Amino acid sequence: MDTKNNGKKEDALKYLKQAVFIAPHFCNAYNALGNCLDEMGRYDEAARKYEKVLELNPQHMEARFKLAMILKKIQVRSRGTSFYGVIRAVVQHVTLFLFPGCATGAIG
Repeated sequence: MDTKNNGKKEDALKYLKQAVFIAPHFCNAYNALGNCLDEMGRYDEAARKYEKVLELNPQHMEARFKLAMILKKIQVRSRGTSFYGVIRAVVQHVTLFLFPGCATGAIG
């Protein structure tokens, strides 16, 4: 892991937490915090931040999409799925997200 880059993410995380503290109803601060946590591989925490965004603004499409992707990452991580399996699951999930009327979301 690149410690220099990780230090920048830790700094960003600190400032984003301050932003959320200062403006607890500003959903974009929670969204940015979720993005930062996601990039750091802290998926459970990121999911909670995206859930907070959706609590504040249920129509926030980016948070809705990111939460779906995070939940898929958590599911895949717990199963120990192969890289191909991850890509396949992501494509299926994105297909269902973009085309909710799709019966199965099956590919291939």
